[in-house]
Amino acid sequence: HEYQWDMGNTEYMLEHEYIGNEAGATDFKYEEEKFKNAEENVNTVNKPTAPPLVLPSEFPQLISGCEEMPEFTNFAVDFVDTLDYILASEQSPGEAYGFLPTKSARMPTSEDVKQFIAMPNKHMPSDHVSVVADFEWCKKD
Repeated sequence: HEYQWDMGNTEYMLEHEYIGNEAGATDFKYEEEKFKNAEENVNTVNKPTAPPLVLPSEFPQLISGCEEMPEFTNFAVDFVDTLDYILASEQSPGEAYGFLPTKSARMPTSEDVKQFIAMPNKHMPSDHVSVVADFEWCKKD
């Protein structure tokens, strides 16, 4: 299988206004809600600190399915970050089986998305990018 990020045909979604803003549009059908005091509210909340986390040595070692960490998996008007991951347990000393990543799909660049302002848009029907990876099942000899 060869994976490729594909803009696809989204005529149905455009026609039914599920997605929609072309670059340079000024009458957006979809706009992010604006929260005037969101930053102030976040800063005033007392956040408890997490206790230290110590995993047993038997806990499997996790590996990413992506060859490189994606620059982003969510690209909205006011938020760009990596939120989605594919993780698997690699073969460890105490385990007979594990996974080995073999390849992953090309991710869009920020330049790919910026030409349409943000996601979703007429070529990318979600605000998240699909993360796709192939793994090989490994067994100790």
